[in-house]
Amino acid sequence: MKSSAPVAKYLLEFKKKYKKKGKKVVEILVQKLEAGEDVEQAIRETIEVTHFQDMLDQETKNAIAASTAAGMGRLSIPLLPEMETPWDPSELTLSEKLHSIHREIHQKIGNIVQQQVRLHNHASDIRKALYDGYNGQKTEAVLQQELPQYIKGAVDFIRRTPFEKTDKECRLRLIRRIERQAKALTSKPLKTAYKELAIQLGKNNEDGLKRAVYVAVQEKSRYVAERIARTESARAWADGFIARYENDDTVAAYRWEVSSAHPCTDVCDMYANADLWGLGKGIYPKDQCPTLPAHPHCLCYLSPIYEGEVDLNEQQDLREEGGNHWLQKQSKDVQRQLLGVQGAKAWEAGRPWQDVLRNYSPAVMKSRVKYLPIDRSMLYYKQMKEIEPTISKIIQEVAKATETKLAGFECRIKEIDSYQRKIKEHFDLGDENYRAKDIVRYTYLAEADNLVDKIKEIRQKLEDKGYKTVEVKNYWLDKTNPYNGINTIVRIPTGEEIEIQYHTLESLETKEQQHKIYKAQRELSPFSIEYIELKYKMFDIAKDLEPPKNIENIEE
Repeated sequence: MKSSAPVAKYLLEFKKKYKKKGKKVVEILVQKLEAGEDVEQAIRETIEVTHFQDMLDQETKNAIAASTAAGMGRLSIPLLPEMETPWDPSELTLSEKLHSIHREIHQKIGNIVQQQVRLHNHASDIRKALYDGYNGQKTEAVLQQELPQYIKGAVDFIRRTPFEKTDKECRLRLIRRIERQAKALTSKPLKTAYKELAIQLGKNNEDGLKRAVYVAVQEKSRYVAERIARTESARAWADGFIARYENDDTVAAYRWEVSSAHPCTDVCDMYANADLWGLGKGIYPKDQCPTLPAHPHCLCYLSPIYEGEVDLNEQQDLREEGGNHWLQKQSKDVQRQLLGVQGAKAWEAGRPWQDVLRNYSPAVMKSRVKYLPIDRSMLYYKQMKEIEPTISKIIQEVAKATETKLAGFECRIKEIDSYQRKIKEHFDLGDENYRAKDIVRYTYLAEADNLVDKIKEIRQKLEDKGYKTVEVKNYWLDKTNPYNGINTIVRIPTGEEIEIQYHTLESLETKEQQHKIYKAQRELSPFSIEYIELKYKMFDIAKDLEPPKNIENIEE
């Protein structure tokens, strides 16, 4: 059944990516094992060469980011830092959980493959003995006497190899047919039975290794991988949902919704169907909603209940009474599923259901997302303003050491309205535009004859202080753009990025003359006549500007 869970499509995409990469892992691992490589070494090398763990990490994070966005009601957002923080009783970060999953998957593959390799080697020994019997001079009596042990070995091999049920039954029927035919045969057909059994065992042996590797990677390990993707994505969606509605006064409460793919009766059924707060079945005050996910693999979700749909004046704590009332309406079998055999007896004897309900937690749902995107962007702006004095000190020291000047130093912090306009225009594209790279920006000035040398010297001085140039754009070489200058992005030691431009006095004056026209052009469609006319005006301003010496040596 197709799941109604809002994260279902992201988990389906995760599954597709896993299976595609898993197919390559199976192929390479089988090749290495058939070539006789040590099992542990073969697994380690295969995981490394296929970048299997990198895929698992990235696709898990993609699912989490997409789920957070869905909970917030957005098309896409980057992976928020909060989504990597602990949230469950394990108190593990996302990175620590993924590392643990890597180990678990490696161990599962190793255990299954090691067991099959032992079966493989034993089957090879039986097969060799069968061929020895076929080609040797053994009497009919000896052949008849030895055959049952070989039949037993072949049957045992098939039963212990993880073939699919129908395939396993088919292979066993072939072995039994050989056994029946051999019992009443003369020595020549008996030898033929030996040969046929050896052939079948060889085929089973080859297929068995492939099947075991497939099961290890595409079934057992995929279950482990999907478990973390499901659980973390469900939590991320809930984080986004709560962040979206917790301060929305038009939303009065939340309703607990059970996914259509809900596999069995569990704590979620109570959450969705019991009236625990006097507001109706499965409806919770915003500050009393049970935590999501309620258990591993849980894909339940919440929906908003708006003002007018519920009367908060009727709210009362009915958790004990409401839980008991709902449980009493369930069959004995369902009660045992929910509470356990001993728990059901304890509840009937008067113990609170909260003490015995499996996976129940008194914790209430709180979002890890402290700020919505626009608020987050302003936090980043504030953060950059706070560290600007430290950055400016370094920039000034380098200017002094290289005997260059800083232009427009008083405008080194981007104006807040300009920054907000940029955020509103671009954030929903799904990248981290709230981390605008030009909140803090500087311009170094040098003579045209030595600008290139000064750029190299400045960059080296900055790098010595941990300020690494990560992007370079040489607009002097771009004949389609009227702007002329060297624009760079520099990453500071704490990871934030700033913009540094390099100009001659002439190119800076030209830029300033063009700026008013550029601001007007920015408001127009790039396909409009007015836009093109303004572009030609800027070209006209720059027509007499001479490029600095050796400017082509500044590579992007």
